[in-house]
Formats: sequence, C-alpha cells, structure tokens
Amino acid sequence: MLDAGVKFDSERIDLESLEDDQDEELRAALRISHEQFFGKKSALFPTPSCSPPAQYKRKRNRPERIILPDEDTDDDHNSLYSYPYPTPPKKKPATAHQYGSPPHSGNSFGQSGSATSNKNSRYLPEGPINFDQLLRQGQNSAAPTSDEIEGDISESKESVRIAVGPDREIRTLLKNHVWNRPYFREPRSGLNHFTLKDDNIWELNHPELAKLDLADFQFLAEYLAEGEFGLRYPEGPEQTKEVIAQCVSTWEMGDKLGMYDLLEHIVEKVQYFEWDNTDVLIFAVIVYRTPDQPTPAHESMRDWLSGYLAQHFWTYIRDDTIGPLFRQRLKAIPDLERQVFEKRTAMLVSGAELDEDGESDGDGL
Repeated sequence: MLDAGVKFDSERIDLESLEDDQDEELRAALRISHEQFFGKKSALFPTPSCSPPAQYKRKRNRPERIILPDEDTDDDHNSLYSYPYPTPPKKKPATAHQYGSPPHSGNSFGQSGSATSNKNSRYLPEGPINFDQLLRQGQNSAAPTSDEIEGDISESKESVRIAVGPDREIRTLLKNHVWNRPYFREPRSGLNHFTLKDDNIWELNHPELAKLDLADFQFLAEYLAEGEFGLRYPEGPEQTKEVIAQCVSTWEMGDKLGMYDLLEHIVEKVQYFEWDNTDVLIFAVIVYRTPDQPTPAHESMRDWLSGYLAQHFWTYIRDDTIGPLFRQRLKAIPDLERQVFEKRTAMLVSGAELDEDGESDGDGL
C-alpha cells in the first residue's frame, strides 16, 4: 500500500513536472503569439514594453490648389490682370477674361501683372526694327518696345486688330501700345472701343478710324508704338517738305481721334524745321477750324502759327500768289485774324524785327 502511494506520488510529481514543462511551452507560445499580435508593426494596441513606443511620421498628402476656369478662357489675360502666385503651378491654369470688364473696375487698361514664368518674360529686342513689318498683317515681327511676339503677330493674343479706312482694312499693333490710351474709350460712358472676336483677339473699332486715310495711318500707328513718327532728321529741302506733310496729315488724324499727346508731340516737332509760307497758312487754317474747345496743344500750335504769320505779315500781303488767300482766310477765321493782329501789335510795340527784309508796315501801301 505504501509502495502504491509512493508510486502514485511520483507519478503525480512527474505529471506536475510535465504539466510545468507544458505550461512553460504554452506560455512561450502565448508570449510569441502575443508579441506577434501586439508587435511594433501593429497600430491597434501599444507594444507591452518598458520603452516608449516608436513614433512614425505619417505622410500627408496636401491637396493641390484647384483653380476653376470661367466660361471664357484666354491665357494672354493672365499677364494682364491677374497677379502671379507665390510659386507658379506646374501647369498653367486657364484664367478668366477679366480684361473684358469695364475700364472703371479693378485694373485700368494696359496694367500688366509681372509673370513669374520665364515663358512670359519680356525684354528689349536687339537691332533696328522695320516698322512696316509691324503694320502688315501676316508678317512675323517684333514690337519696337519691351515686348516680343513669336510667330504671326496678327494671330497673337498679345495683339489688337485695327480696322482702318472706309474699306475697314486690318492693321495690327501690340495690345500694350493701344490698350491704355484714354482716347480709345467713349468719353461719356467710359466704355472702350475694343471688341472681342471669335478667335479671342481684340479689335479696335473707333468710329473715326473709318475716316482715316490708310496710307497716312502708318504715322499714327508708329507714334502709338514708338512715341515718334516719320522722318526724325530730314536732310535737304525735299525731306523737310516731306516731314511737314507728315506733320500736317498726322495732326488731322490725331485731332479726329482726340490724341492730344500726339498733338503736343507735333507742336514740339514743327518748330525745328524751316517752313514754306504757303504750308504755314494751310496748316493754320487746319488748326484754327477745330469746332471744339481748343486744347492746350491747339493753343500752343495757334500761338506758334499766329506768331509766324504776324512776323511775315507783309510778305503774305504783297505775294500775288498767296496774298489773296491770306486775306480771305483772315476774314473767314476771326480767331486767326485776332491773334495775328495781337501778335503784330506786340511786335510793333516792342520794336522786334518784323520781317527778314526789315520792312515796315508803311512800305508798299
């Protein structure tokens, strides 16, 4: 009986040790399973460890900036009214036709936002510019200012078409040469005279453009592009005569369009040339017949013309060719007669030299 009890106890001890071994294996298996389940790669529960869990930075996908285009799109207008982004986008977004808005809103005509892309950069072209290239439609040309157009200027959104003459023949200029000109707006309403065509290119339709001579329009266009026109330094009487004819025709065009900056430029230009007496009288008739209130440019030109006529008064009177016309025009234009005699009186009072021959008013009577 004792042996049986001892045997039973030894078997129980073996069983317990076996169970302990199994428990150890089970615990080891559980520990491995626990580590695999609650390991560092799991984001469900923290890892049972003395050290703090490792921190992993998650990548954030920042939303890209979305720009919604309007119905009308024109890449050209982005350089005009919109402001550049701090960092330019990879792809150029379509932008709205903001420059179709009235001139009194936001930006004024001709205001240009500086583009950050090298593609939109502007620089001064090197070498002389043939202005005839700028006027002809379908001719590759560069603007004679700080802009350069690649390709056909007549198809560029940086250009403006201008319908000239009774037949409305098209001439093309760069947009920044005409867009900010106040005389291309309706003076009362402030609305501009530009019309957007189906090909997204603007066309200037000023009502006075139909009255202009197409051959003379090049001088006006040249002034819009360069700030000057015609011959700069004439050599000899023939070229001087040509320059005077250019000034007279351009004055008439500028007066019709209300281009008073052009008229002021002509006032300065004409005083450097030697005029023929007949040309001065003809030009005086053109300047004095302006029906509207004279502008400062008109007043300056009238002052110069009346002074010339007053100084050469007796030369005009005694000239059989031009004398009758001179007297007729003085009677027909009261303002011209008044200013000529005012200048004549001032010269007599001051004792200034009246004529090249030093003639007095009493000679030839």
